[in-house]
Amino acid sequence: MAEDAPLAPHRWADRVIVVVAPGEESDALAEQDRRFAADPTGLAERHLVVYRVAGEAVSRRSFGWSSAADGADPPSAADLRAAIDAPADAFRVVLIGKDGGVKLRADAPLALDRLYATIDAMPMRRREMREQDREP
Repeated sequence: MAEDAPLAPHRWADRVIVVVAPGEESDALAEQDRRFAADPTGLAERHLVVYRVAGEAVSRRSFGWSSAADGADPPSAADLRAAIDAPADAFRVVLIGKDGGVKLRADAPLALDRLYATIDAMPMRRREMREQDREP
C-alpha cells in the first residue's frame, strides 16, 4: 500500500480486508458477508477492518475494533479498487497487514480458517497473542 494510498490511515493500527464485487447481486459477495458475519469476535481479535465495495457503494465495518479511521469518510470505490489493483467487473478479496503490505489475495470468497491462519502467522499478530496471554 502506497504511503498516500486511501488505506494509509490504517497503517500500524488495523489490518484491512477489501472485498470488491461488481454489484450487490454478486453471489460471491453475499457468501463473503455470511462468512464474516459468522465470527465477528475472531475478526475483532485480529484488529480487522473490512471495506466492502459493491459497484460504487462502499461501506466500512470494524467488528468491535476501534479503527484508526472510525469517523472518517471511507475512500471511494475507485480509490479502493486502485489501491488493491482490482478490476470493477470482478470479485476480489485482499488482506492488508498493519504494515500496509498485501498479505493475501483471493478471487473467491475467503474461508475464515485460511484468513486466520495467514494473520496468526504474522510476527505482529504473534506478539499481540503473547501480550493477551500475559494480561490478567
